[in-house]
Amino acid sequence: MVSTLAQLMQNAESKEELITKLEPQLRIVHMSKDADNDIKSHVKSMLGLMTNCVEQHHQGIEVVCKNPKGTSTKVKFPYESMKGDQQITKISILLTLLKTVHNKLCSREVSTIRDVYYGNTELFKSQSKVVQWFGVLQHSMGLKSRDVFNVVPAQKGLCFSPVNLYFTRATADNDVVANKAGLIPYISQDSRLFWKEDISQIRKIIVIEKEAVFNKLTINPNDIQHCILVTGKGYPDFLTRLFLNKLQKLTHSSDIDWEVYTDADPHGVHISLKYLNNEEEQYNCQKLAFKGAFISRLVNQTLDDTNKLGQILDLKPRDISLATKLIQQLSTETETEPTNQTRNKTFKTELQRQLFYFKKAEMNSLSIDFYINS
Repeated sequence: MVSTLAQLMQNAESKEELITKLEPQLRIVHMSKDADNDIKSHVKSMLGLMTNCVEQHHQGIEVVCKNPKGTSTKVKFPYESMKGDQQITKISILLTLLKTVHNKLCSREVSTIRDVYYGNTELFKSQSKVVQWFGVLQHSMGLKSRDVFNVVPAQKGLCFSPVNLYFTRATADNDVVANKAGLIPYISQDSRLFWKEDISQIRKIIVIEKEAVFNKLTINPNDIQHCILVTGKGYPDFLTRLFLNKLQKLTHSSDIDWEVYTDADPHGVHISLKYLNNEEEQYNCQKLAFKGAFISRLVNQTLDDTNKLGQILDLKPRDISLATKLIQQLSTETETEPTNQTRNKTFKTELQRQLFYFKKAEMNSLSIDFYINS
């Protein structure tokens, strides 16, 4: 029965109740797993349901999603409030990604996160936003991997190995050619890494923050036949971390040292922590040990060689803010493993020394011997 505004005002006991009665009824759509349909059919049905509600029935929708932290996120359309633009952006991103996934699955075409982002840069604003919302779709549908969407991370990281590394997956074989630096190949979470050669000469797996240092180390492959080198070129992407996780599982019984080297600044420590900590196990590499570069070593090095004074810089406000935040995080974490406790203490000590000296420095000034023979 349709009520007039006067009747609604008369029956409402408060302003809030009147506003609630005036709000349009929304169709609630749960972005959950459908055991009866494959991903393509499930995505198609959700798109059809939301489109029909808005276009044919002129009814608003409320999409309930799950984020990686396990909590629910509700996206409404239309949304009448001062934050309406934010809701419109969210529902636009959600529908755009669902349509993209459906098109990729129908055409059996594989695209990268980068391709999706550049398909509508004005909407997404950043590639991290695309990754974030694909994570929401993954957790909402209860999927173990995002690979089923036919959208993979763009290749960014580089690797060097003295032996051939082979990756297998359902649709293709990828490998890393021995003694040749190159991009980390496309791999999925169900890929398996293996090697066919003797690896007894490999004593180190070294992760390096900067591409320039990686290139310097790989100029003479004969000098690094005992090392596998990896760089994420700054903050690591998911593909680089997945590669290291696969390598970690392959070498779990081997007596190989795992080391990570970064700039002597708060961002370097943050980058190291990105390799070590992630909510998803397949992107963690707990074997890595932080080996510097340490600010105390670089400061002492400049005292011995005044020509290198220009390589020591003052911390900026942004650096100080990040260092303080990281120290707080490391201090509140409760680690039960002695190795992890020692590692966190090393990180905190390095950050505190950077704040004490009020200095930061780049890893480029360290010799090649420091990385491969230390």
